[in-house]
Amino acid sequence: MTSTYQIQIALAMMALILWSELILIWLYRTRIPAMKELKKGKELPSKNQLPEQIKRIAHNYNHLMEQPVLFYSLCLLTISLNIDSSLNIYFAWIYVVLRIVHSIYQIYFNYIPYRFILFSTGSISLMLMSVNSMNILTGLL
Repeated sequence: MTSTYQIQIALAMMALILWSELILIWLYRTRIPAMKELKKGKELPSKNQLPEQIKRIAHNYNHLMEQPVLFYSLCLLTISLNIDSSLNIYFAWIYVVLRIVHSIYQIYFNYIPYRFILFSTGSISLMLMSVNSMNILTGLL
């Protein structure tokens, strides 16, 4: 039987997966027309010639394929090990919300110090989820 914890953690994972897919669609809907426009010239277009915002969408999509892998792994581990923690649910959703805000901020504004705060806060949430899970498993922390 599926527990409430498993459902909540799975929903957080699915939300971030759907967000990543949305960013990918956004990337295709902006990058392909921009590349076609650049292709009208004599030389082959380069991604360096793309408008800055389109580059930011691509960079953000790449970022969504990096650290979130740890999030997905941790979520799957806690589900498979039957770690049931309401704190983990909060940490998971905080992480997802911060990744979404980070994406929006990176694409539209991209002021690195503020973006770093969003990234760091999300990372801390992920670390706290890891520590909480380890503590539940071992009781050592």
